[in-house]
Amino acid sequence: MKPPAADAILRRYRFDAAIDASGAILAPAEALVAFDDATWPAVTLLELRRPSARSGARPHLESRPGEILLPAFANAHTHLDLTHIGPRPYDPADGFHSWLRMILAERRTDDEAIVESVEIGVHRCLAGGVVAVGDIAGVGSLAPTDALRESPLVGASYVEFFGLGARQAATIDQMERLAAVVPLVDRGVRLGLSPHAPYTAGPSVYEAAARLATERGVALCTHLAESRAERDFIERAQGPMRELLESLSALDDDALRDIGRGVRPVAHVEPALRAAPWLLAHACDLTEGEIGLLARAGAAIAYCPRSSAYFAHDQLIGPHRYRDLLAAGVTVALGTDSIVNLPALAGGDRPTLGVLDEMRFLVRRDRVAAREVLPLATTAGARGLGLDPDWLTFRPGAILGVIALPADPAIHGDRLEAAMRTTDAPEWILDPTWPA
Repeated sequence: MKPPAADAILRRYRFDAAIDASGAILAPAEALVAFDDATWPAVTLLELRRPSARSGARPHLESRPGEILLPAFANAHTHLDLTHIGPRPYDPADGFHSWLRMILAERRTDDEAIVESVEIGVHRCLAGGVVAVGDIAGVGSLAPTDALRESPLVGASYVEFFGLGARQAATIDQMERLAAVVPLVDRGVRLGLSPHAPYTAGPSVYEAAARLATERGVALCTHLAESRAERDFIERAQGPMRELLESLSALDDDALRDIGRGVRPVAHVEPALRAAPWLLAHACDLTEGEIGLLARAGAAIAYCPRSSAYFAHDQLIGPHRYRDLLAAGVTVALGTDSIVNLPALAGGDRPTLGVLDEMRFLVRRDRVAAREVLPLATTAGARGLGLDPDWLTFRPGAILGVIALPADPAIHGDRLEAAMRTTDAPEWILDPTWPA
């Protein structure tokens, strides 16, 4: 571990406990942290130890009673360029295709307006203790990628691509040009490609994206196995998704030859899944065999629990199989999806884009232990985004950030469980700063 620079800010803190994805709890805990915004990552954990009898006399020690120390979080799947829309209600009776029409109508296309929405989204991530994101950067503009690279967040910016049938060749050309000219990694943000979904991007687009990941090192993400409507379209070429695509003139004879062949969405893009590592958003509609395939392919899943509940996937498809995926050895990371599917706060304020609330949702709904979901919000998110998982642990050295969270043991004897039973927001220990 490199020593901090001479002008680095040093801070020593005492917490009731320090907890990370390892499951170990140090209680109480004393942390020595260095912050140097001239380096990346800017935070270094110099020491984490149990306080000694003499440590009460240490100079510059800040005591934080009633709080626990956690690593900052990773939001593996979000859409920052939609933050301007804000939370919206959803009626399952209207269907997912109706919701997509609303997004298409309200999505911004002007670069300046897109950047404004992304910056609002970045602030909502920071308000939720998130330091790493997998952002779907929207269509036809690098403005979201550039804006993310100008922010304190790291992770991956997945530029979205559409193209079915005869349109696939032009889409592949666009992906190849992008991968050739845009820097692969800049200020901690990796360039990614995202064929939107099997119902909007053909198999050749998926295979070309996998090839570019192998050749150029770009990250890969897609929405896959998200809804019953997706399955109906891919498997049988029927349903509301077909009606939507036909209304948008997005289907041609070549596209119709690719679908309706009796295979489910995962099998539809299986060659691409086997060719390169993918981050798969949602994956609500999986069979046992598909879980095994994803495990063998090395895919990671970005599970957005509150988004799944918002779209009533649990009722329409069945409970999400995240625990089966974990048991099969698949990396499962938490995401929020866009702010559109999150509940509005009192007074109409925008919610955070923080996975802490996703953790709390799972603990409450599924009675899963808080220690089991903490890795999904930290190290699993890092792995899914191609980051070093150690950057979101308390291993001494460079880390992406640390946060404090109120945790009253009177609520629950386990402090992390207690923190899951409140609505308190996390507080940054040394705020991430926007690059100069």
